[in-house]
Amino acid sequence: SSTSFSGQGLSHLATWVGDNAAYNNDWEGDMVKAAASNKLTPVFYAYVIAEYGKDNSGLVDCDVGSPNHCTGGANMIRNHWSDIINRYKAYAAGVAGDFGTSKTTIWLIEPDFLQYSVTGDALNTKYAQDGGGIADASLCGTYFNQIVTAIKTYLPNAKIAVDISP
Repeated sequence: SSTSFSGQGLSHLATWVGDNAAYNNDWEGDMVKAAASNKLTPVFYAYVIAEYGKDNSGLVDCDVGSPNHCTGGANMIRNHWSDIINRYKAYAAGVAGDFGTSKTTIWLIEPDFLQYSVTGDALNTKYAQDGGGIADASLCGTYFNQIVTAIKTYLPNAKIAVDISP
């Protein structure tokens, strides 16, 4: 990328990831290369679960219509988890290829993650997850740790947090 941010006071460069089954050299790739060439830390807003649901299960955002992530998201996760994790791996591998593995990257994971849990399902009075929400300990433990492992396998210095949707 020919974009230069030198001398602008920037420390981070951010993009959203999740809409494609694999790392996109013309989107994420250009951002990561611009971050590398300008000594910036790349930040990824990871909407992998939500985008997978839109692409493969016909789910829409909860405030858009039906079927949506607040009714079908938990089952989609239960039934397609390996595909979701493979998307995370593809993105992390692509970033590692363009940015290297020794520097820090920041991943903000699934802004709507709570909506798939038992607690999130109980808090939502408008919708209910088909089959119930995923047990909190499983979603925030087992599932989340698998996301962390998928990223850190390729990017061992990644910093990872749950992003909270406004």
